[in-house]
Amino acid sequence: MNESPSPTAPRTAPVTLHSALLAAAVLVLIALGVVTQLSLNSEYRHEVQRALRDTERSAQKLAVRVGEVLDHVDQTTLLVKSLRETSNPMSLSGLRTAGLVQLDSTRALLTTDRRGFVEDSTSPDVALNLADEDDFKRLVRDPALQLTLGVPQPDHLNGGWMMPVMRRFAREGAFDGVVVAMVDPASLTKGFGDGEAPGTVVTVIGLDNVNRSRLLDGSLSFGEKVDAQKVMRRGHAMHETLQPSISQIDGVARFFTAIQLDTYPLIAIVAVAADSVMAGYQETRRRILTWAATVALLVVAGTLALWQQARGLDTSRREARQAKALYVATLDGSLDALWLLRAERNVHGQAHDFVITDANTRAGTLLGLSRDAMIGHLATELVPSIRHDGLLRLLLTVLERQQPMAVEAPAAATQAKGRWMHFQVVPVEEGVALITRDIDDRKLAERQLAERESFFRTLLDVLPLSVAAKSARADTFGRYLYWNAAAERIFDTPATQVIGRRASDFLEAGLAQQLAQRSDALLADPRVMYHADLELQRPGGMGKRYLDLTKAPVWGADGEIDHILVIADDVTEKRVIADRLRLASRVVQETGDAIVLTDRDDRIVQANAAFVTMTDQALDALIGRHAAEAGLPALRDATLPGIEFALGEHHRWAGESTQQRADRSRFETWLNVTAIADEQGVITHYARLFSDITMLKAQERQLAELARRDALTQLSNRRHFEEHLEQAAARAQRSGRPLALIYLDLDGFKRVNDTLGHEAGDQLLVAVARRLTACVRTTDLVSRLGGDEFTVILEDAGGEANRLQQCERILAVLSGPHVIAGQQVTSTPSVGMAVYVPAESPGSLRKRADAAMYEAKRAGKACVHMAVVDGVTR
Repeated sequence: MNESPSPTAPRTAPVTLHSALLAAAVLVLIALGVVTQLSLNSEYRHEVQRALRDTERSAQKLAVRVGEVLDHVDQTTLLVKSLRETSNPMSLSGLRTAGLVQLDSTRALLTTDRRGFVEDSTSPDVALNLADEDDFKRLVRDPALQLTLGVPQPDHLNGGWMMPVMRRFAREGAFDGVVVAMVDPASLTKGFGDGEAPGTVVTVIGLDNVNRSRLLDGSLSFGEKVDAQKVMRRGHAMHETLQPSISQIDGVARFFTAIQLDTYPLIAIVAVAADSVMAGYQETRRRILTWAATVALLVVAGTLALWQQARGLDTSRREARQAKALYVATLDGSLDALWLLRAERNVHGQAHDFVITDANTRAGTLLGLSRDAMIGHLATELVPSIRHDGLLRLLLTVLERQQPMAVEAPAAATQAKGRWMHFQVVPVEEGVALITRDIDDRKLAERQLAERESFFRTLLDVLPLSVAAKSARADTFGRYLYWNAAAERIFDTPATQVIGRRASDFLEAGLAQQLAQRSDALLADPRVMYHADLELQRPGGMGKRYLDLTKAPVWGADGEIDHILVIADDVTEKRVIADRLRLASRVVQETGDAIVLTDRDDRIVQANAAFVTMTDQALDALIGRHAAEAGLPALRDATLPGIEFALGEHHRWAGESTQQRADRSRFETWLNVTAIADEQGVITHYARLFSDITMLKAQERQLAELARRDALTQLSNRRHFEEHLEQAAARAQRSGRPLALIYLDLDGFKRVNDTLGHEAGDQLLVAVARRLTACVRTTDLVSRLGGDEFTVILEDAGGEANRLQQCERILAVLSGPHVIAGQQVTSTPSVGMAVYVPAESPGSLRKRADAAMYEAKRAGKACVHMAVVDGVTR
């Protein structure tokens, strides 16, 4: 295996034969192609020339036929002209009866006067005037023009077509009308087309470029536009080029001959389809090409067979040289240790050992021997340990089974003892090849990689964040390669259903599309991207989750994006908490009640807008100040009775308090105080919630006042009267000062109600209340008990004379007339008075005053009666 490569061998005979063989085959094929082309050209020329000769004969016959038809028509028109101009006219019917006119090819014959009116006709179904016909106008204008061949036109009266042939009448040199022969254009090509090949066209074309008659496969057509001069030029050129011409009418390629008539401005044409002409040529061409192809195939097949043999021989030699060179280079350049071992057999033919027949440099290095020291020796002599470590058994097994085998194990001997080795044994002829590679570094790297992978996998699996990685390579784009435990929980999808699949395979379509769009954006702009509040609809009706998504590119060794790292944080609970906090904050800010939060030292931490508005203080100025400095009542029993016990026991207290504004004015509030404690029960903050009840308290006082007033007269009502009387009695009992009670009602009040109405009665009561109030002191209480009954409580009432004088004053004032409803009304009072007796109850005092009033009524009304106790006015 260490011999130097042999020098390059000279070019061998098979290689020269191969080149010559190819050159000869090419020349033969070229010659064959030239002969074939010449034969095809000769056959083509023969077929085309034959076809042109046939069309030329047919065209000459057609020209004769057209001339005969038109000559007969010309003679007929000349006869009619002669008779007309010699003043010896005969009717056309007479001429036809006399046998002077025959209408074989003519549909009708007629004459006109100089104005175009038809004078005579062999057919009643003709136009009455021809003055508008183009040919008629031409004959009128041109005296030198004697005969015209008109354009075929449909015969609307009789059906079919007709071609007008006109001849001019003249009288004394002036135009005198025309004779017209309506020729059947089909008569021009009559008798042609029979026996012709399919697609043969028989045509008569005028020099005015209008087709007079065209016959194709038994079908006639008339009036088509054709360039007559072009047709003539093509006809002449065709005999030189032998190439068909494309018809101007139907676009079919044809060979044709065109002959112009000597007497008339017409061209007779006979054309045969190129396909018909080429039918015979194509058959001959097919035979020639088949013959040529057969010969060429034989030449190619023979050449290919010889060429393959020469090529195979050269390839075999080249491959042998290459294989030897490759073997030597592989053996010496390999980083693996390689031994070729020949089986050593006993007398029974059983293999029991191996002889080293070849080895590379790496093998010698591994055993610490030169190549020569290894070759020819038994493997067990050089490495006795292979008998016990299983390597010899592996070699024998591969030799027996003739199947390659490989194992990885630590080396038991040699220079690599203790290092991990990869042993691969391959069967070869009469032995095996042993290939050994040191994989100790790879094993160490694998262990380290496995440890790192286990570490990072454990780390990622314990993270509360969803971590996934998907491929960004074209062949596996979008397929997930990693899916941690948090991803399984958040997306409710196990990793076994994700790895190797795309998002669209296991996620809802809308979410999968969003993820795909974000991945496309990252590939277009490769950087870390953050996407907040991605909505995830979990399967099975498990509700929505909200994710904050982070995507980052992972670059490969080739500088391209290898993976896309996807980190998702389930922020559903955070979002709910945030929403609740925002809602709570908004409620606090929007509520109409004032809210103040203080710390454990009762310094203000936060306050809402209602508190700022209610106290007219700036929020920035409040934060950090002590609550008392902001006008809040201190959380002490001295300012808020019972609060210290309530906060200590129940962490809550509620009650009325007084709050101070920025201008030091005060207002009444309903205050709720809550103590906020931490997990250990230690109070950390205080929350005050209070509402302004100033108006409510005023309303309460107003309602209380209204509850003690008579609605009609605004005097004190019975309730207030009784309360005040009880209080006045208590004061009189304590002070000993006289207390008098006056009862009175109105005499004749019912009469006022009955005669003037209740509204008038109410007005009277109001007037009495005003007069009665004006009669007494402001310290005296005037009340209306109901109906027309009034009372007056006189505290510190003075002596008996003073009390009597007061009653008489009331009697005098109330007895004066009143103007009610526009009428003067008088209603005198009956007045009774009782004086408080020490230890007397208010009820007893009321009864005595009421009885005194009734005594005044019995005494004749409009008078005063003083109550008497034990003979004394009381």
